[in-house]
Amino acid sequence: MKHFLLASLMLGFASMGYANTVNNTNTFVKKHTRVLSEEERFTVNNFTFTVQNAENRSVSLTKYTGTTDKEVTVPAEISYNNDTYNIKEIAFGAFKGASTIEKVTLADGIEVIGWSAFTECTKLKNITLPSSLIHIAENAFSDCTALNEIMIPEHVSLGSNVFNNCSSLTKVVIGEGLEILPEGTFSNCTSLSSVSLPNSLTEISMSAFSYCSSLKTLEIPKNIDAIDEYAFEETMLENIYLHQNALQISTLPAAWASSTNATIYVPQGMQPQFEEAKESWKRFTIKEWDEKNTTTSIQRTNLSLTKDIKRIYTLQGTVIQQLQKGFNILLFQNGKTQKVWVE
Repeated sequence: MKHFLLASLMLGFASMGYANTVNNTNTFVKKHTRVLSEEERFTVNNFTFTVQNAENRSVSLTKYTGTTDKEVTVPAEISYNNDTYNIKEIAFGAFKGASTIEKVTLADGIEVIGWSAFTECTKLKNITLPSSLIHIAENAFSDCTALNEIMIPEHVSLGSNVFNNCSSLTKVVIGEGLEILPEGTFSNCTSLSSVSLPNSLTEISMSAFSYCSSLKTLEIPKNIDAIDEYAFEETMLENIYLHQNALQISTLPAAWASSTNATIYVPQGMQPQFEEAKESWKRFTIKEWDEKNTTTSIQRTNLSLTKDIKRIYTLQGTVIQQLQKGFNILLFQNGKTQKVWVE
């Protein structure tokens, strides 16, 4: 009986010791996997993050500290302290002045590119924007003087001067969903020669294309109802393609002050109406055009998919797997793009 009681007591003490060990271990784990609170910061590799929402584990990339990278990929998630956080934003000035970066890939899941996030990244040539993107804030890419092409996904809103002074930017495709092209969006993009605007666009704001001296041809989307003063200041357009609603567009001669020798192409049968229209249009040379059969700056082709084509886009900026009937935008292996009509 004594032996039985002694064994029981020993077993009890052992159990208490085991329980304390487990509890201490749990305390240790909890302590070292503590969920960070909002506004707390942490650093992984060359990225510094700030917690936006502790409950949803969302963070903002607030600073890039690398000095030698040529290519940078920002993932959708980041692991820290035995926990996983979702990267939702590239914050104000996060990459500002990163002078070595040539290529940036933003993973699907990132929603916001903040004010001046990539400004003065003077060697940045290429950036891949995710389909999850919702907003690009003011001056996000201003003074990225090596950036040469940009494809903006569908349903992305823009702040002002987003691509101001991107002097090497040659081609732009903007996906459907954007309604207002803000002030100064592409001002001083002196190499810009090809622009595809979405049909959702209703307004082109002041100085949106000012000093785009290489832009000679532009199709104005069919739902535009306002083009502000100086929208094309010092941009000497030569060919302007309009749709049926153009007679209702609110615009002033000052919007086109530098395009004195431009020809405007209007839908078939509408030339007399434009010739009698307000001063904004009647001072131009007016011709009619058939959208499907025009060959001016828009090539009409029976082109088939070849190994030279790297990617195919709709006019809205959506990637598609094969050529479709109507307009397509082709990105070739050499980096050049072309807008084509396929029968």
